[in-house]
Amino acid sequence: MKENVNISTEEKVKQLVENVNTQKREEIKKRLMFGEILSRSVGEGYKCLKKKDKKEFSDVVMTEKEKFKYINS
Repeated sequence: MKENVNISTEEKVKQLVENVNTQKREEIKKRLMFGEILSRSVGEGYKCLKKKDKKEFSDVVMTEKEKFKYINS
């Protein structure tokens, strides 16, 4: 997995959908792109927070994690 750290979002998605059923490929591609972009955005925002704010953010996310699972369902 470490080798995938520096590849682009588009390349990650392309690698993942290569062996997927062609009828569902576009739907899966959209979901993967959404998830990857959301993950990177949250990660970048988290890095900028102060230590106290990081703790508060983590508390909210961990407390409400079930709600976040179905954002793009």
